Amino acid sequence: SPLLRRGSYKVSYRELGLVSFGGLRGAVSLIMSMMVVHSHGIGPHVRDRVGFWVASTVAITLFVNGCLCGVVAKALGLLDEHVCKQKLLDVAKSRLQVATAKALYDCSLMPQMQGANWDCVRAYLQLKVGAADAPDAARSADH
Repeated sequence: SPLLRRGSYKVSYRELGLVSFGGLRGAVSLIMSMMVVHSHGIGPHVRDRVGFWVASTVAITLFVNGCLCGVVAKALGLLDEHVCKQKLLDVAKSRLQVATAKALYDCSLMPQMQGANWDCVRAYLQLKVGAADAPDAARSADH
């Protein structure tokens, strides 16, 4: 904890709580069991049982942690979006949509892509910027 808090990215206690919850519980156990499984001084029956039980425990822990991680993060207040962060995400999303629309437009001009159903592709990508508007939108996004 003190080591993480001294770095350039200041980790809050709430973030440390989430990291501790999600931790390396399974990784260390799995590595140690692999040492037993690959050890020739231990009987094959014991090696197989250790490998099975540790892998099973790790899988269950992973499943439980995976299901509860969002709940714990929300309880710790780590899922609250700040206005600036949301604005930044909106700008990034907009720029990605413009770049995707431009790439789509460029692809639609390629002779080998003339048979594609571009309306279907645009509908699938759910672009707000149409492919025909992509060159103008790309220029306006650059300024």
